[in-house]
Amino acid sequence: MLEEKIKAGLILEPTGGKELQKENLAEEIVRHVRNHDLDILLGPEWLFLPQGRMYNEQEKNQIISYISENIKSTDALIIPGTIMWENNTHVHNTAPIIQKGTIREVHKFSDGGTKYTAKLRGCNKPKYKNFDDPKTFKWRDYKIGIEICSDMGLLIRPLQNKYLKDTGQKYWIPQMMEEECFLDFYFLVSSGIAISGDRDAIPLRKGGYGLNSNGNIIPESMVLRREQKGFTFPQCTYSQKWPDTQLAIEIYELTNPRKE
Repeated sequence: MLEEKIKAGLILEPTGGKELQKENLAEEIVRHVRNHDLDILLGPEWLFLPQGRMYNEQEKNQIISYISENIKSTDALIIPGTIMWENNTHVHNTAPIIQKGTIREVHKFSDGGTKYTAKLRGCNKPKYKNFDDPKTFKWRDYKIGIEICSDMGLLIRPLQNKYLKDTGQKYWIPQMMEEECFLDFYFLVSSGIAISGDRDAIPLRKGGYGLNSNGNIIPESMVLRREQKGFTFPQCTYSQKWPDTQLAIEIYELTNPRKE
């Protein structure tokens, strides 16, 4: 069943490759989901970045497990930003996808400051990348896509290539694509790149939503909706600047993307 209303929370914190002077981030995320009865929570790139070092794999898994265990009684979809961590061979910039006990991980493919951020913390290992990460998946029968910052545009390339091959056209015309190819929701986890920058790189169906938690120097959240012609920009219905020890959040109330 597809809900009439969907409540989405976007974390509003400046990350920019710098560690937040805040503790208990995982607990804060769980608190937001519970207190605001959120269906979706999205955080920025580099939200989980420890001071002067990298997380190890065990610590990364503990963060994800804590959130998963404490929201599994809900059907919320949680993408809490990215976690910077290292193992014996690589540095990883990873966005967990958490829903009802199911955990997936998407790793940033392009560099986009990842190696530099790791080097500042004494880690000179090569960056892990896997183009076959599950960048699209289903949630509540909605088709979802996710990209991390400078990866924006990779998700749509297979659709572009197939369209050009099937039609013999020389140019990409998104309006001519079948609706089934597109997403109901597109999430951009970023720190510096805004979802409004290249809207044709967002494979959204008509009525679909793009959500962006951007941990820029001046952080911003943004939601856009694809219309028959162009986009509209829903405004947040709730904005809370928490005390310095807590996470700021903006909340948007969205309608069913498939409802005309």
